[in-house]
Parts: sequence; C-alpha cells; structure tokens
Amino acid sequence: MLDQPNLPENDLNHSVLLDVHTSSDYPEVNTFIHRIYTAHFSGPFTEVKKKHLKVVLLHLYVTWWEDPTLYTAISFNKNEYKAGSRYNALHISSKIIDIIKELERLGLIELHLGFKDRRRRGRGLSVVI
Repeated sequence: MLDQPNLPENDLNHSVLLDVHTSSDYPEVNTFIHRIYTAHFSGPFTEVKKKHLKVVLLHLYVTWWEDPTLYTAISFNKNEYKAGSRYNALHISSKIIDIIKELERLGLIELHLGFKDRRRRGRGLSVVI
C-alpha cells in the first residue's frame, strides 16, 4: 500500500487546470483504461465517455507523478464545454463531468468543491491513492 501524500489542507490554489491534451497510445495505457471502463463504466456509457475517462485518468496520473499533492481544476459549468472552448479542444464535452462524478462515487478520486472568480477557474479535483 502506498503512503498518502500530505495534501495541503484546504489549499485548492495548489492546482493545475485539467490538461485535455494529455494522450497516450501505449498498449499498457489502453489496457488499463479498458479494464477500468469495463469494470465500472459499461452499460449506458459509450465510446465517447471511454475517451473522456482516458483523458481524466491520464491527466491525474501525470499530475500525481509530478506532484502527488497537486489538485486538478475543472469546471462543472456545462456552458464551458461549447465549441471553441478549452475543454472542447479535443472534443471533450460536458460528459466528462459525469465521468468525474462516477469516479468519485466509486471512491477512485476525491472531489472537492472549489471556487470561481473572474481571475481563476474553479479548483478541486484530487486523486486518492
């Protein structure tokens, strides 16, 4: 069992925006994503949602590898997923919100409600190892 990192308590400023451009074609990554998808996301979820799951999990892994105490910021405002938005850059839609909520429901991640103002995006998605 891995030791839990000391996450900065209530320091949601220690975060990065979800990187929708994180990608990998390594067979090991695709196998890992497929296993999680079939174990927890089969049923009403589609291949589009499998792509969204891959974006979230790859981003969280890379972020954790670089800094286990770093949070990820992502908007839960569906209006921010429209064409031309940073989230839509790789055809990421508001369906990613459902993926994140399901990962939290399954206990695979912790979701911390963040904040939003004109200068900063909402903060608050963190990995539970």
